[in-house]
Amino acid sequence: MNRFYPIILLIAVFTLSACQISDLQSLLKTEQVITQEPSWTVDGNTYTTTVEYDVPEGAESNSFSLVIKDGIISSVEIGITTTNKASLKYQQDFAKNIASIVVGQKISELKSIDRVSGASVTTTAFNDALLKLQQQLQS
Repeated sequence: MNRFYPIILLIAVFTLSACQISDLQSLLKTEQVITQEPSWTVDGNTYTTTVEYDVPEGAESNSFSLVIKDGIISSVEIGITTTNKASLKYQQDFAKNIASIVVGQKISELKSIDRVSGASVTTTAFNDALLKLQQQLQS
């Protein structure tokens, strides 16, 4: 066991005990992602959904559009609507890099994606929407 573990634990407990409830709620709020269950629409091989989720600064939404041919993702597009500068950077970076992760993958075999370009909340929203699409395709 790390000899610093008791000290680290003591510091963590002391820090958390100094937090107000509103501070803890703000921290927990970052983990709440989708406020509306995503529903995918289909137009030929194109599947599109819009997700809404909460971030510390308020509500955000993104649209995700996937082209799927023979069960394989051939393209992905992300629609960004935020005006928040911090969110905008993360969402733009996510949009720029998600294709290199999902294009060429079988939709049925795609598992949860790790955080893309630091955009943890956007990635979680994408994962939740992707799971819903996989369920929709199976039914």
